Amino acid sequence: LIVANHTAVHSIGEGVVATSLSLEYIIHHTTKGVFDILCPASTNIIDVSGSNIKRWKVLHGPNAAPSGVPVAERAESILDAEVLSVSEGGSAAAGPAAPNTIQLQAGQKAVRVMLHYPVSGKYSLSVS
Repeated sequence: LIVANHTAVHSIGEGVVATSLSLEYIIHHTTKGVFDILCPASTNIIDVSGSNIKRWKVLHGPNAAPSGVPVAERAESILDAEVLSVSEGGSAAAGPAAPNTIQLQAGQKAVRVMLHYPVSGKYSLSVS
């Protein structure tokens, strides 16, 4: 059983909406080493922080290309991300979804956060 709570803080500036998303997971009776966070396709992810993070990457659904825009030129927005968790080895490839994998549709985007080792109990992440 995994319970996820999130808090989104939106800041509006000149032509930019910046959002910081704080996620707190409470993991009962299991461990997790990979977390996927679904977000709008128009979102640009600038940073992911938390303890024990090995690496993170942005996953794109079919027919969606990475923006290719330098970080300094991106609009910083996360906009109401939907939060979910998947186990190690999850895939964003097209085709039938296996248990504990994320299946992205055309135009969807997700951030995959991989940890050095699986965690249990409380775990927190910040995405901006």
